[in-house]
Amino acid sequence: MSRVLTYISILLVAFILNGCDSSSPDDNSGGIVSVRYEVRGMCNGVIGINMMSVGYTVDGGGTVGKTVPAPWVETFMIDTSTTLGGVGLSANCVGSGTVSNVVTAEIFVDDVSADITSDAGLGLISVNVSAAFR
Repeated sequence: MSRVLTYISILLVAFILNGCDSSSPDDNSGGIVSVRYEVRGMCNGVIGINMMSVGYTVDGGGTVGKTVPAPWVETFMIDTSTTLGGVGLSANCVGSGTVSNVVTAEIFVDDVSADITSDAGLGLISVNVSAAFR
């Protein structure tokens, strides 16, 4: 089941990046930027307590998907000339259907929040954030 969620996360990131708007306030004219992904919340789900499936963009424009414990933070440098469009993060909680869960995802570019979103519910919660580069 977690492998399927990982693939879903990767596909969601690809869709996010396809829709990135180049006029976004997290504009960068090229070069190396620091990107930090954060996922917070409470997920009592079928994967495990506070375990979430994430998919995100890495340097060069590739994507990574994995199951992580919340809270989760990953920081790395990205070359905006090789990562075309921008970066994206998807976080998923597969809730048990009996307990309310909440998931928050946030992207920071050079230590400035570029996008944040939260959602809550009993079943599947999926949140997506993105940051565009020019």
